[in-house]
Amino acid sequence: RASLDEALALSLGSREFRARVEVEGIIHGWREGDIARAGREARRLLLDYAVLCPKDPRPAIRLAEYDIAEGMVDMAETHLSNMLNICPDEPGVHVNLAVVYKKTHRLNDAESELRTALELHPLLGTAWIDLGHVCMEMGQFQEAIRAFEAAQACEGVEERELWPNLARGHARLASTLSKQGDA
Repeated sequence: RASLDEALALSLGSREFRARVEVEGIIHGWREGDIARAGREARRLLLDYAVLCPKDPRPAIRLAEYDIAEGMVDMAETHLSNMLNICPDEPGVHVNLAVVYKKTHRLNDAESELRTALELHPLLGTAWIDLGHVCMEMGQFQEAIRAFEAAQACEGVEERELWPNLARGHARLASTLSKQGDA
């Protein structure tokens, strides 16, 4: 009996199969920092894969991460917006679109995308932490604290990422309340 990979190889042809295997490695193996090292070849493979499997949101998400790291925020927004039309219920697309909006100082849009991602997946720790950062930038310190606290209930959230953010949120809130008391 042929394996799934062998069946895919026969159905996709050798070039497409190689691209799919390489892209799967990029999709599953990419960690922060790997994006910059991956280079243009990885980007080309992701684009090929996106054409082969247009309903799979992972290439668009990885392309967006690559484009953001390379400073091509407008390209990232294009990939994610297109994917959002195809997969509106994919939280990762919303989270990454929020990153684009945050980088382009569209904080209200970033907040909206993060809240949508959290409606779809309430235990998505990265979305809660990103929402906390966006709220901090908007001066909504109590809301930021609530977001960081919600991240505590999520798996995969590292304490070294969580506690400094909570401390900053409380400090900024205390400073704001103190200034209001002085006025």
